[in-house]
Amino acid sequence: MEFGFSKQESKELVDVFFDTIFSCLEQGHPLRISGLGNFSLRDKDARIGRNPKTMEDVEISCRRVVTFQPSMKLKQQLENVLLDLRSDQ
Repeated sequence: MEFGFSKQESKELVDVFFDTIFSCLEQGHPLRISGLGNFSLRDKDARIGRNPKTMEDVEISCRRVVTFQPSMKLKQQLENVLLDLRSDQ
């Protein structure tokens, strides 16, 4: 798909898109993009995890993570792509 943007213009557009998402989330606001999905922050409690290499228990500190919930429209489009890929095999 061609949109007629140069590489530099495309990079700037993507940077502005992600900067907007980061800015909203930093201010504590969830971000909803119609047809794409919802971005939000979630606090995770501290917990005990396991180092798979050494099998040692390690404490994973509490932290804030970004979550993304895709819209139904995006899910349907992805499902259609997967169905097309499977039928081509």
